[in-house]
Amino acid sequence: MPAISPPPAARDARGLGLLVAYFLVTLLLAAALAPPIYWWLHGWAEAASSGAAAGDASGGLARYLAEKGFPRFFDRIRWLLVLGGLPWLCRATGLAGRRELGLRGGREAWRVLVLWLAAGLLMVAGIAAGQVASEGAALRLPASPGPIVEALLVGLVAAALIAFFEELVFRGAVFQLAHRALPAWGAVPLAALLFALVHFQRVPRSAWPEGTPVGWESGFAVAWRSLAAIPGTLDPAIFAGLVLAGAILCLLFLRHGTLLAPIGLHAGWVWAAQLHRRWVEVEAPTAAWGGRTLIDGAVPLGLLVLLLAGMILAFRYSAVGLARGRRP
Repeated sequence: MPAISPPPAARDARGLGLLVAYFLVTLLLAAALAPPIYWWLHGWAEAASSGAAAGDASGGLARYLAEKGFPRFFDRIRWLLVLGGLPWLCRATGLAGRRELGLRGGREAWRVLVLWLAAGLLMVAGIAAGQVASEGAALRLPASPGPIVEALLVGLVAAALIAFFEELVFRGAVFQLAHRALPAWGAVPLAALLFALVHFQRVPRSAWPEGTPVGWESGFAVAWRSLAAIPGTLDPAIFAGLVLAGAILCLLFLRHGTLLAPIGLHAGWVWAAQLHRRWVEVEAPTAAWGGRTLIDGAVPLGLLVLLLAGMILAFRYSAVGLARGRRP
């Protein structure tokens, strides 16, 4: 088993303290910066709509960003601050450098990435096929191949970017800092819980209706509501699926010693989910196959449990092999 974190004798919880401070600072910075950036962007969009730039790419981008509701805009600003400040967090906690973050390459690492990408894609595709076969959903493919190819390529690029940045944060930084303070049996559940909870940090539309005026205090109001919204928006089935997925991704990182493994599986899941949103119309969610989230049904949860159990057994086999002098 590749060593990702220091041995137990060197465990240190200071990194977790810095991680909590980092989360709070980026949240407050986003609260302070989101309103003026939002106003500036709306001014740019209005100027682009009425001026010579109405048809150019910058004008289109400004209008696209300005159409986002303020809570979603706040979330984008917060994520940009999280990613922008990640180099500082890594240097402060000793994770500076590609190898320390788990960005190990090589032929074997890239082979693992492709294998897990295919596994994630097939897993979600199988769930989507079950939805369609159960008559809970309908497949709506474009009539010509052009849009299909475009959706495949755009979806792959988007999935790769999402998986890379989320794995860099949650497995490269959060999990490794947790593992420096705790053994694997404690660090994996902690990192998986944090990964799941972040997905429910969204302000419901009812709490921030469209057209609500944005003032200087709005960023702080949204920051607070994004935290307070977690208990009200948390769906037990989706939360359980995200915890299982987070644990699997942590174990993949531990098993292979490179972020490319969880990046591959994560990208496969996201890629297939994006294609599902485009081409599959969920008409009646079922208890077995779930709905549009693809993670709230009994079958998806069962598959995640089986995958997690298989990985735990693989770890146990590796540990026994090492104890007997065999190569894992």
